[in-house]
Amino acid sequence: MFYSRASHRRIAKTLGVNRKTVANIIAEHNQDRTGAPPQKRKPRKSLLDPSRTMSFSFWNAIPEITAVRMAEELRRPWI
Repeated sequence: MFYSRASHRRIAKTLGVNRKTVANIIAEHNQDRTGAPPQKRKPRKSLLDPSRTMSFSFWNAIPEITAVRMAEELRRPWI
């Protein structure tokens, strides 16, 4: 069906599987055929990245700090 240019959605509906599954299988097939190495995704940025260093410094300075206290410190505006 893929080689006859059927859409992923049509293939998925005909086979009764998710269209993302169809896309993954077609991508795997193309990689096997071409011999290309699998593509790796870049890791996403976390919402905590900006405050990560600050939270580690609090934790190293005061090991017994509670999560509530650390959240208060991180929310406090730095002037």
